[in-house]
Amino acid sequence: MKSLLLIIIPKTARKNYWKKYPQTKKIILNISRLEKILDLGGEIEKDISFLGPKLYNSDLTPQASAAHFFTLPVIFALLFLKGDYWGATRSSPDTTQQVDWLSGAAIFTKKALYVRLGGFDKTIFMYMEEVDLLYRAAKLGLKTYFYPSAQIIHLGSASSNGRTFPILQVYRGFIFFYKKHYSTLSLFMLRLLLKSKAILAFFIGKIKGNKYLINTYAEAFKIS
Repeated sequence: MKSLLLIIIPKTARKNYWKKYPQTKKIILNISRLEKILDLGGEIEKDISFLGPKLYNSDLTPQASAAHFFTLPVIFALLFLKGDYWGATRSSPDTTQQVDWLSGAAIFTKKALYVRLGGFDKTIFMYMEEVDLLYRAAKLGLKTYFYPSAQIIHLGSASSNGRTFPILQVYRGFIFFYKKHYSTLSLFMLRLLLKSKAILAFFIGKIKGNKYLINTYAEAFKIS
């Protein structure tokens, strides 16, 4: 079996987390049992190019980490229909299955394949780099799978401070992704969706006197 590479965008729980929360040691056992992933090494050689574990929040609830690519309908569902809540945009399945992309918190692949794809695009950071990588892989016919038997606790907020920054990064990430992979018309439609969401959230903030919504989406509107 060729060398396997574990891609980790640094939001995953560090060792001191386990000391602070000893009651979660049953999850440590799942994480340390990397043979669950390594047993699929042959499959990674043959059919599976990227493989991701099931993620959990610090309170041990499942964290959505398997998702559809961000087509315009998916983005509409995410922005206006709470797509994550309904599992329409991102989910945490209980069965092994092929997916479009996985959270960058933990992705297994062959080192040679990662190098072949050129790794992450260094012009974007957080909330879209793994989508871009796996989209490029999919265009080459490479398959990505979600594997819930392997489990990791992921501190989702560890790489971002506050609530405003993640939203602005998502806006920047969408625009980056569409500029790189989609047509001018699709980019225009994306900007229209993002601006509409920003305007709606801004005025809701005005009505409720919510400075967070006002300030965050005023900035998001400028980005879009």
